Amino acid sequence: MMRYVSTRALTHGATTPMTVGLSDALNAGLAADGGLYVPQSLPHLALEDFSGADTLPAISRILLRPFFTGDALQSELDAICAQAFTFAAPLVALPAANTDGDNYLLELFHGPTAAFKDFGARFLAACLQRIERNDTRVLTILVATSGDTGSAVAAAFHRVPGIRVVILYPDGLVSPRQAHQLGCFGDNISALRVSGTFDDCQRLVKQA
Repeated sequence: MMRYVSTRALTHGATTPMTVGLSDALNAGLAADGGLYVPQSLPHLALEDFSGADTLPAISRILLRPFFTGDALQSELDAICAQAFTFAAPLVALPAANTDGDNYLLELFHGPTAAFKDFGARFLAACLQRIERNDTRVLTILVATSGDTGSAVAAAFHRVPGIRVVILYPDGLVSPRQAHQLGCFGDNISALRVSGTFDDCQRLVKQA
């Protein structure tokens, strides 16, 4: 069974740090001590473990399976990967004239907001939609962003029932295109300009 522990507990050298399962870690966002949840141990995967996996969802299922072990979401992993990773992540060969002919670039900008953070945001959305909650109130996700993160989260959760997203971004410190993208969704997505820096937005989120 995979368990998750706060980075602050690890930093402070706790002999028996409190651990939680994957669903609880995702639901909490931040640990109670303000740290980030990370796996208590990392699995070892060999290249041959991915034999026959030639699509992004298929590769993701193999890579993520150890992290779901023992959690209520374990049986939902295939559906989560199929929902989250619907866009390409092509491996593109670099021009042979400039390299030794064996160099490639993994393109991570083919998601809905053209940011690599689409991978994490869509994965989180697919997970949270499947976690059973006793609280029937609308779940509010509060996000601080300097541009890309907020748009990726907004796109991933747009019109997801039972969830709303509030994005805080520093006024005048994101590009005009980013500001337009942050404010274009509507429905269950709200974008708020903050008079300050990204650090001020992040501080507000952590205080909340």
